[in-house]
Amino acid sequence: DVDKGNLIDIAQEKYLKSIPAWDGTCSKDGRYGLYAPCTGGMDMLDLRTGKVCKTLLPKIAEGIFDVMAIFNETNEYVLYYHSGRKTIRAFRRKDGKMIANFRVQADLKGMMTTTDGRSVVLGMEDGSMTTLTIADPEKAGTIDYLKTLPSRNPPGCPSGPIPGIGSGYKQNGVDYPSPYNYAIYTDFLKDLELCIPPASEDSKED
Repeated sequence: DVDKGNLIDIAQEKYLKSIPAWDGTCSKDGRYGLYAPCTGGMDMLDLRTGKVCKTLLPKIAEGIFDVMAIFNETNEYVLYYHSGRKTIRAFRRKDGKMIANFRVQADLKGMMTTTDGRSVVLGMEDGSMTTLTIADPEKAGTIDYLKTLPSRNPPGCPSGPIPGIGSGYKQNGVDYPSPYNYAIYTDFLKDLELCIPPASEDSKED
């Protein structure tokens, strides 16, 4: 039903109640739901009472677009995709604050999060797949976790508690390739240096 969601006890095969303005999306613990209509806006609902507990996005007339809204696996964040803006926005569930706004390069067809809730996997219409990490500045351990990501470790960094590309980092038991091993990447760096010359030693000292 586009106007309401229905709660059904599967074990007892019994209808429980209807919740207005709920599209069926809920958190993993079944406590919260989302209502994100294609006309804009997004509310978080308390499924115990059926009432809106937070308005994450106000209802603004932007036309009719495809939207996608989910909770991450740990119920800490709400992710919202809007096809008109081509952006994915991340909201902290506990206070409703937006912490990220990422623009995708193509229409989004699928969005899921990893089991630890830290990363978002995106499937695009053009066939590409992108993995993003949720970097919440108020979450303990975020900075240390970002340091362990292969994309944040420069080539040739020394091995230690935080592995880096070229220092023995493995992904699923396989050596993680360095982008510097590929001509398409090194050629890009050469062209970039022609446009933006590297800083001189004098400027570095300043």
